Parts: sequence; C-alpha cells; structure tokens
Amino acid sequence: MSAYLVTEEHIGNLVGWSMQAQRHLHCWNMVQRKPVNLDGGNGTTPYHRGAELARILAEANLASIAARYGAEDKHQERDFVADCIKAARRPNLLLSAKDIYNMATCLDYQSCEVHDWVVTDAYWCIRAIMAEAARVMASGAKIDWSYDQDEWDANMLAEREKHAQSFKKMLLS
Repeated sequence: MSAYLVTEEHIGNLVGWSMQAQRHLHCWNMVQRKPVNLDGGNGTTPYHRGAELARILAEANLASIAARYGAEDKHQERDFVADCIKAARRPNLLLSAKDIYNMATCLDYQSCEVHDWVVTDAYWCIRAIMAEAARVMASGAKIDWSYDQDEWDANMLAEREKHAQSFKKMLLS
C-alpha cells in the first residue's frame, strides 16, 4: 500500500460538512468503548469541536505517512494541522453527501498505515463521517430503520394507488 498527504482543504471540507448544524456526528471509539473527545479542552462550541476533529484527522494522515515512509517533519506537521483547522472554517457548501463519503473513504485509505489503525480515534471519526454521509444519502429510502413486511405492503399499496390516480388523471385530461 502507499500513503499520501491529502490537502488541507480535503480535511477541512470533511470537518466543515460534519460540523454543520443539521448533521448528527457521533464519534465513538468502539474498540476503546469511549466517546472521542472533540472538545480538546477548549469547550464545546462547534468551532472547538471542528478544530479538534481537524487536528485528529490531520495528525492521523501525517502518522500514516511517517509509518509508511519513516519520515517525520515536525514543522510540516504543525503547518499542516493548522492549515486543516483553518480550512475547516471555510468549507465548500456545495459538496454533497456522496462527495463527503468518497472523501472520507480516501482519507481512511491514506491514514491506515499506522499499527492498530482501527483502535485510533481518527478511524472512528472517519467512520462517523461516513455514517452521517450515508444517513443523508439514504434519507429518501422507503425503510427508515427496520423492515416490517406489513408496513412495506401498506406503503407499496399506497404508492401503486398514487400512480394509478396520476395515470387516471392523465387519461382524463
């Protein structure tokens, strides 16, 4: 496998999208059985949560490159993390949930070179971003949560009736 440093805008847009008021981002480390602390010791404002999420994701990408290639540049690390935090404040609001899902998948792949990747908070934050993007993409699904045959049959009957009425209306026009 290989790894590369994604752009600060890549991480910034993932964070900016995830921190929007209508999002439901719940970062929980399932291996360590604890919530991921996004407060960073600075309070719980969206700015602080976003800055901490950007830091976690940026440091994970840097650690992956260091694990893969053995290179560490503390100056580059500081600049990259700070630039990701800045980029999170100005996200591209035209990115869709599909875009975010794909970008999260990319960051996951570029950050996975560290030992015990699935134990890290970054892994679980990326999973939370992917889950939120998937939730948004699935918002128009016929099944909201669990499958119930009777409910499905009733919904399909109502949908067929709606189409029949629409077709009848078209024929009468």
